[in-house]
Amino acid sequence: MARVSAKTETTVPAKGLIADDDARMRKVIRSIVADLALEIIEAEDGRTAVEAWLLHKPNWLTLDLAMRPVDGLTALREIKSADPLAVIVVVTAYDTYAFREAARLAGARAYVLKDDLWKVREALLVARTGPNP
Repeated sequence: MARVSAKTETTVPAKGLIADDDARMRKVIRSIVADLALEIIEAEDGRTAVEAWLLHKPNWLTLDLAMRPVDGLTALREIKSADPLAVIVVVTAYDTYAFREAARLAGARAYVLKDDLWKVREALLVARTGPNP
């Protein structure tokens, strides 16, 4: 269930999911997006992210690419296969054309570098309302 903020008259989604193998990074991302969901679930690898997506059905996901044993790109493909409308923002340290293109083709709504974490918030706000890039 979403809540409507009286101040901004925007809808706050019920759930978000942050998937990253680094607990400190999950904490930082959580602090940036805390008000974009009533509940934020965390996953420490791609497999856990897929399971959490299917179980909790969050409104959005921030997803690291470099995780083990299941990487973020594999998780992205699995989640989009199960839920083509999933709102997924990749958050990664890898700034290469190959990774960006693979994420885009797999269905990521945005691609944010960990050097620019403040952009995660904007990417989620845009991704929730707009089409895939």
